[in-house]
Amino acid sequence: MIRTAASLLMLGSLHAAESFTHEALPILEKHCYECHADGAKKGQVVLDEFTSLEAMQSQPELWAKVLKNVRSGLMPPSKEPRLAPEEISQLVDWLKRVPLNLDASRPDPGRVTLHRLNRGEYRNTIRDLMGIDFRTDEEFPADDTGYGFDTIADVLSTSPLLMEKYLMAAETIVTRAVPLESRTEAVQN
Repeated sequence: MIRTAASLLMLGSLHAAESFTHEALPILEKHCYECHADGAKKGQVVLDEFTSLEAMQSQPELWAKVLKNVRSGLMPPSKEPRLAPEEISQLVDWLKRVPLNLDASRPDPGRVTLHRLNRGEYRNTIRDLMGIDFRTDEEFPADDTGYGFDTIADVLSTSPLLMEKYLMAAETIVTRAVPLESRTEAVQN
């Protein structure tokens, strides 16, 4: 239970311990611990059982839930005293910095999905770059769709069959675009 000076020092750094003591603990004790500490765990949420900073940061789902509920005004419940705007700001700032370990100077862009061209985009690209009208609707399998669109990277998968079709298409396109023999006849004088 993080409430004593000894357990605060176990948080891993003096700065984290001080920020917890001065920024979060008074607000948590005043507004949260009645229902979420000392053995009480309403909603299966317990906020006082962490013994270290690592233990606290190992539960980002819990702290994201706390952040969401505090920001939206769901917690504390409407029948309990509300947090003052400065308390909300202070707690939200602490939640982002310490347990969620977010750093505004190093934002996390999230995951990036590799995007491939759908059949229409592929056809237009080959036409624009190589001057060839390659019939992708005849050569490639239908594109997957999501939310009514076939241009969403998370939906457009690349199957082994499609990869084989891409390789065969590349050979066909290069053969048509870059002939091995001259197409113009030599002029004799």
